[in-house]
Amino acid sequence: MPGDKNEDSISEIKHIHLPEYEEIYNKVYRRVGKIIAKQKTLKTSYGRENAIELLNTAYNIIKDKIEEYDKLYKLISKNEKVKGYLLIVLGEDAINKLKKASYLKYKLSQVYSLAKIEMLSSDDRDLRKKGIRAASRLISLVKRNKKLLEDIINIKKELQLIADTGEFPPIVIVGPPNSGKSTLVQKIAESRTIVASYPFTTKEVVPGRLKASQLINLTVLDTPGILRKNFSEMNIIERRAFATLKIFNGVIVFVMDPSKESTMNLKEQLELIKMFRVEVLNVIVAVNKVDLIENFEKDVIRSELEKIGVYDIFFISALNNINIGELVEYLKEKVLQKR
Repeated sequence: MPGDKNEDSISEIKHIHLPEYEEIYNKVYRRVGKIIAKQKTLKTSYGRENAIELLNTAYNIIKDKIEEYDKLYKLISKNEKVKGYLLIVLGEDAINKLKKASYLKYKLSQVYSLAKIEMLSSDDRDLRKKGIRAASRLISLVKRNKKLLEDIINIKKELQLIADTGEFPPIVIVGPPNSGKSTLVQKIAESRTIVASYPFTTKEVVPGRLKASQLINLTVLDTPGILRKNFSEMNIIERRAFATLKIFNGVIVFVMDPSKESTMNLKEQLELIKMFRVEVLNVIVAVNKVDLIENFEKDVIRSELEKIGVYDIFFISALNNINIGELVEYLKEKVLQKR
């Protein structure tokens, strides 16, 4: 949908810069160091306000940096699509870590307030040292949470893999490994998918756009290959594909591989399609590598698909461009119906 708030917040999430501990430390060290050097040139005696200046400088720098972690958590909490993706791919632990990191700014505020109170109530001896120690207490809080920050940065890297789908529902290409999904995507869309003659080539969801000649700017998502297994047994590559299927209200195209070289036999692929139909009622099946099978085999495949309630069936060869045009026109029609 045009102006989709979910899409807007996904873009905002992707543009958030999360600083590592070293970046925060280095900025505090440089700025506080410059202030100390400047204060040493003062002709007046070193006062309490000078020590508090060190504390305030460190606090403001750190606060500005770690507020980005709070911002990330709040955006994710408001976006059901992103939150759902994370829960599927990384689990509840990722959400808990994001929440914990968002609290850092409140912990920082508490440490700062206590340090300032101590500074104001202390005597006038060694004020410079007291100011440096107070600033160090703030940076120590960040250091203690260094691993947490690293974890959040890695979570955000995972979120970078969520495709920007634009105003139209995406076309989601699914199927077993090495079934020809990426080849099909390259035939109908401008994508950067690597195609090889071995399974598991696609490691993440890869977006592409239907070529300009197709007139409508649709998104085609090439997912990693999915094997039929329990969710708890899926690796992260398979979870990404499963998450894409769940969170995008798209047109689902299952690419079957009926050839002898297939990584899954016909029965296993039919079971996988049945699994998808539990998640999404309508699945379009593209029976790929049709040039490698006999006509009677096509009849058997069509019959078996119809038994499980699948009637949108295309016999194609992505490699040899057989029936690709007909499939693309049908997909465009389906996307416009879903819009």
